[in-house]
Amino acid sequence: MAKEASQQAESEREQVRIQQRHLDEERRHLEDFECDLTSRARELETLTQMAVATKEEGRRALEEARKIEKQRSEQAADIHRQLTELRNREKRLAQVRYLSFLVCLYFHLVLQNTRCMTKEPGFDSWKRQKIFLFFESSDWLWGLSGLLFFEQQVSLQCLPTGVT
Repeated sequence: MAKEASQQAESEREQVRIQQRHLDEERRHLEDFECDLTSRARELETLTQMAVATKEEGRRALEEARKIEKQRSEQAADIHRQLTELRNREKRLAQVRYLSFLVCLYFHLVLQNTRCMTKEPGFDSWKRQKIFLFFESSDWLWGLSGLLFFEQQVSLQCLPTGVT
């Protein structure tokens, strides 16, 4: 019995050692698994932070793109407005040039007519003086009003037919 008890005790110790090794292996496996989970959790946290940072960067880039688009749109509207103003100014300038041409042509015709009339016998010297003062004047408004007054006073007898 003692031998049997000894063998049984030895058998139980062997089973305890086997269980101990099995538990040690299970503990190492769980520690490795815990380490792996911790590593994955850190990696997941890093990826989450990177995703948040990327999302924020994308939001800022979109905001900046919208701001630039708004600036470009405002610049385009401003350029369009400036072009419209320029076209209008050019149109007015063309009209002024055309009117200036007509006034100069009118002055030229009046001057030709006046030269023709001043050569006529009996032409008053005050009219001749008024004509020359008119053409020497640098004030166009005075000159134009003087021309209209002069035109009312003197008939345009020397102009060719059809020119008025």
